[in-house]
This record gives sequence, structure tokens and C-alpha cells, in this order.
Amino acid sequence: MRRIKYLIAIILSLLVLSSCNSLRITNCTPIYAMDTTINITFYNVEDYKNHYDQIKKIYQNVDKLTGDFEDYEGQNGIYDLNVKRTIKADELLVDIVKSAISMIDKTNGYYNPFMGRLTHLWKTAIKNGKLVEDETIQSELKIIEQTSIEIKDDTITLLGDGNLDLGAIAKGYATELAQQYLSMNKIDGYLINAGNSSLVYGSKVNDDFKIALTKPYENGNIYIILDKNNAIGTSSGRYQHALIDGVLYHHLINPFTGYPATTYDSVNVKTNNSILCDVYSTAIMAMSLDEAINFADSENIDIILFKDKVIYQTEGWKIYA
Repeated sequence: MRRIKYLIAIILSLLVLSSCNSLRITNCTPIYAMDTTINITFYNVEDYKNHYDQIKKIYQNVDKLTGDFEDYEGQNGIYDLNVKRTIKADELLVDIVKSAISMIDKTNGYYNPFMGRLTHLWKTAIKNGKLVEDETIQSELKIIEQTSIEIKDDTITLLGDGNLDLGAIAKGYATELAQQYLSMNKIDGYLINAGNSSLVYGSKVNDDFKIALTKPYENGNIYIILDKNNAIGTSSGRYQHALIDGVLYHHLINPFTGYPATTYDSVNVKTNNSILCDVYSTAIMAMSLDEAINFADSENIDIILFKDKVIYQTEGWKIYA
């Protein structure tokens, strides 16, 4: 009898261990926002649909507020600000704009949200395969330099002739809000992939994720890394570039030269904040190697700088392959 009880105890113990180590994966319907397909995966999450719905609202709301190509009736956003030059804004938009402005000094000017007009010119040039004239670029740089913003309570005013572009912070901001929502609801089994440029993840039943960092202009990976409970931001010209007169041009513009940044093919940034990942990866694209290394050291972030091959990486990456 004692032996039977002992065997039953072992069987129950094995069942409990099996239950704890099982992994139930839920891939949700992709969300399209900010010209990006956002994929959400939950791991061992019961009420995943409700959490998915809340995250979808976050991305769609940030998209409406920060998009600069169209307006939305009944809701002022960046498009309205660029057209009207002054708007009444809701609390979320005010906070996004304040966050963007604060990043100018934080990145030593390598992130500049007042580049809206110049960025649009380069995107059109890449689409049409025709370069922006240097005279136009120099004129736009002066306009950017002379543009500023004023925020009083819920009123935002653009001063000068430049336009605001929040493309380098919007996805990171929305992803950070999604991560905060999941954390508040004690959800730790998740991965949010916002178009391969903004990634935030918890863990897979307390285990690491295997995350592929892809090469920007060819098939294959830079690395596959192991990590959990973190965020990664990636900047490259992978999805918006053109070969013009034998030279590759993309949409990531150096705010000091007015031309596409050429030091790196891609930049990966890892830290625990999606906003910083998004902004810092964009800013570092335009930095020299020494500036990028010093910046990463001062901000205590992990980076991988890729130009045909890895030319620099910090020590905080756990490489799988």
C-alpha cells in the first residue's frame, strides 16, 4: 500500500512538472499601424484576446496622432499641426511631442523631429529614383535650424517653417505603452514584433527567446541572440531605399548633412525602453564610429553596428549563432 501511494505521488509530481513546462502559444491577428505590420504572440496567457484588443487600440491611437500624411476627423494630430501650425491636442499627443523634443539634446542633435519636410523630399526621391538637389537640401537645413515648438497646456504651436516628423519615435512609443500595459496586468509571456524595427518581449515560461537580427540588404542573419524581458530597436534602409547612379540611398537622413546616413547599413540597440531603442537606433545611424561607441557607453546601452559585417558590438549580447 505504501509503495502504491509512493508511485501515485511520483506520477502526480511528474504531471505537475509537465504542466509547468508546457508552452501554449497564441499568435494573434496582425495589426497594421504606422505603415507597419505588428505581430503579437502570447505564451501561456489565458485572457489573451482582451489584452490583444487593448494593445491594438494603443497602436491605432498612436498612429492616428502621429501620422503626417492624413488627418482624422474629430482628432488633432501631427498632420493638423503641420498644416495649421497650432492645435489643441489631447494629453497623449502632448506627451509624445514632449518626449520627441527632449531627445534632441539627449542624442546631441542626431535625432531631430523637425525634419518633416526634408524627410518627405527624400522619400519621394527614393520612390522616383531621382536625387534631391543640394541647393534644396541646404535650404531645408536652414529651415530645420530655425524651427522650434511651443507647448502651453493642451496647445501645441510650431514656430518657423519646418514640419514635425515623429516617424522615428512613434512605433517605439506605442510599443513602450503596450509593454507597460502588459506589465501592469502581470503578463510576462509575450513578444511584440513591430515590423522588425521595434521589438519588445517578456519570456517563454522564464526561458530566453531566440531572436534573429537580420542583415539589412541580403538574406541571412547578423546574429541569432538569446534574451528575455527586454527591447530591441533596429534602424536600416531595408524597406525604403533605391540605387541611384550606382549609389544606395535610403530614408534615414543625417540631420547635419541633409543626406542619407552612410556610416552603417544597420544599427541594433538593446535596452529596457522601446522609446529609447527606436530613437537611439535612428540617431546612431548618423554618428561616426567613435561617437556611436561613446554614446552607447554614456547611455549604458548595447549596440551592434553593421556595415557589410559587424564592425562593433558591445558585450551585453548573448549570441546563440
